[in-house]
Amino acid sequence: MGHATDVDMRAEHQLWTREHETWRDDVVKWKEDARRALIKLDDVRLMLQEHESTLDSHTKKIDLHEQSETTHEAAIETGELLAFPPESSDPLAASHKEEGEAHVMQREAHERMKKHHYTFIAKWHAFLEALREAM
Repeated sequence: MGHATDVDMRAEHQLWTREHETWRDDVVKWKEDARRALIKLDDVRLMLQEHESTLDSHTKKIDLHEQSETTHEAAIETGELLAFPPESSDPLAASHKEEGEAHVMQREAHERMKKHHYTFIAKWHAFLEALREAM
């Protein structure tokens, strides 16, 4: 194997310099990608805050539903619903039917919320895990 000539060495150095420039250009692009990703973190924060707000709203609906059931049960215990004339429809049965329907609706809403939450959180964890693997 022969010795490298000055011309060969200069050519190789020029190649290295072009590679360095390409690498720097790559890093500039990657830093811009990272900056855009950081900006998108605000979007992620807003999504998480919106999800938390939705959970708070759901909790309030559960509380209201529970209060309605407590009121219904108290009315049964005190005989309030039995104080209607016999010719009217059975207010106890009608009230209980309404509470039952409301409970079914609340159960369905809760199941939708549960599915949404678990899907959201599963995707969040998958996202974090993908980022960890990339590091």
